[in-house]
Amino acid sequence: MLDKEIKSKIVLDNCRNTLIGSGFENDTVEGRMMAGDFPSVAQAISDEALALGAGTIVLGRRGISKKEEFIFGSTSNKILHSRKSCAALLVVE
Repeated sequence: MLDKEIKSKIVLDNCRNTLIGSGFENDTVEGRMMAGDFPSVAQAISDEALALGAGTIVLGRRGISKKEEFIFGSTSNKILHSRKSCAALLVVE
């Protein structure tokens, strides 16, 4: 595994453990990492959630500024405003 993949897996595992520690059932929380060429990160996440029949998408924020969000867009924002078939939960630390 590449260093970046290992770090990503650690973050994903920590997020999963936080959800389980907060009361979510172990067998209802699944994390996934995907690599590839996608039209956008938001679209890839939305498509995967739809394919899985996910009831909720849990998102975090990187803490980008309003200026950066305006210029580059925000994956979390795009998902929050586009999801119709499941809930999207934004976690801000």
